[in-house]
Order: sequence, then C-alpha cells, then structure tokens
Amino acid sequence: MRRALKGMILNIIEYTKLTPDIRQDMLDVVVKTDKLEKTLKELYKTVGKAFASEQFKEFNKWKAEYDPSVWEDILEAYATIESGVKIKSIKGTQLEMLWSLLSEIQLEAVENGYGVEKTARYLRKELLKRGIEKQQWYARRIVHTETGASSNYAQIESARQLPFKVNKRWIAIPAKTTDRHYPGMNNHPEIDIDDLFNVDGELMSQPFDSRHGATAKNIVNCRCRIEFVRYGT
Repeated sequence: MRRALKGMILNIIEYTKLTPDIRQDMLDVVVKTDKLEKTLKELYKTVGKAFASEQFKEFNKWKAEYDPSVWEDILEAYATIESGVKIKSIKGTQLEMLWSLLSEIQLEAVENGYGVEKTARYLRKELLKRGIEKQQWYARRIVHTETGASSNYAQIESARQLPFKVNKRWIAIPAKTTDRHYPGMNNHPEIDIDDLFNVDGELMSQPFDSRHGATAKNIVNCRCRIEFVRYGT
C-alpha cells in the first residue's frame, strides 16, 4: 500500500520535471491510481478468501459443506465495486494532503528566494521526503480498515451459503482506541443476517461496513468481529 501511495507522489514529481508550475486543478489528472486499484483488489480477494475459508472451518461444528469455488465470483464482484468507491475516497484525501504540502514547499522556495530551477529541485526533494512521512500512517490505516472490511464481508457471505439460517452477533474487542466507539455492543442482541446493527447511531451490517452510511468514527481503528448463531438454538 505504501508503494501505491508513493506512486501518487512520483506522478507529481515527474510532472514537475516538465514545469514546477503546478495548479491544484492539475493534480486530479497528474495523479494516477492504477497501482492503488491493483493493490486494493488483491487485498480484498486474498483476505476475503482466507477469512471465508476460516469461517467455514468454524461452521464445521454444524457439519456444513464448503465449496471454495463459490468465492471467486463473490469476491471478484466485491473487489471491483469496493475498490472503485475506496479509490475515489483515498485519492481525494491524498490530493488534499499533497496540494497542502506543495503549497507549503512552494511558499518556502519563494521565501528563500530560489529561482525556477532550484525551486523545482527543492520541490521534488521535499515533496518526496515529507509526502512519504505523511503517507506512512495513512497506509497503515488503509490496510487495517480494508482488511477488516473484506474479512467481515467474507464472513457474512460465508454464512449466507449455509443450507440453514443463522443470526449474527457483534463482538466488540476492548482496546483504548475503540472503547468509545462501541458502547454496549457486546450486549446487543443477535439479529437476522440481513438486518443492520445500530452502532452508536449508525447502521452497519458488520464491522467495518461503510455501505449504509457509517462514518470513520465507527470504522477507523475498529477491532470488532462478527459471530454467528444458528437460528433457533
């Protein structure tokens, strides 16, 4: 993920070799997301298959059969849809950060009285250095969040493949970074697999689910998981 985000910085650096005069409206065209798209799709499919398989091992207590081939189409569709949505969000966040950083560095060059060539060199050097520093924590956050999203989605879809009905239960794992996000979720009653949890006023199908409008406060740094209960037991 760090390499994919670094690629955005390198796109701008390559452009500044042509001209140091870069405007904010140019960034959307200059910055490419092909590496990011590939990285996200691989993450979704790899993690999703692994967690789907592990979930079915747990279902063995109910003597459920598992057909691995069913996940190819399910996770391919999920990866395609989710990567498109997340790329737009990630790119928007990165462009804001990079433009702020570019403006800061360009102002320093002016204050130092640098000429055009020296400004271009200074811009490339500082953008790479400071940009990568800022991206490190963001890359970790993306990996954690998207790994959680794909794994919980895979577990839900695993449960849907069972030949009998199951309910789901939200399991909150205590941690300093998440305690304030999930008050009382361990006491939340189990619900139908197709219903939504009310998590601190926001609707979610499972942990890390943003498809129903949940915001970052209930997604970032989450350590929760989903548990299934056979209906009627």
